[in-house]
Amino acid sequence: NEEWELPVREAALKKVRQGANPKQFQPFHLHVIKGIPAKEVARKLEVKLAEVCYAKLKLGRQVRKEVKALERRML
Repeated sequence: NEEWELPVREAALKKVRQGANPKQFQPFHLHVIKGIPAKEVARKLEVKLAEVCYAKLKLGRQVRKEVKALERRML
């Protein structure tokens, strides 16, 4: 079970990245994937903190949805 969880998450992330607005994906990637604090990401990218939080919410939701879809296809 665990041995395919990471590839499924990576595939879901790749699909979301392909369809995402780069201005939303970059803060999502830095904050969620790289683990950089949201305030630091906002400062680095010169965007509002709310934009970083929104990207996390929106793209995180898309990634979870894609993971579920991929898992259903595997069953």
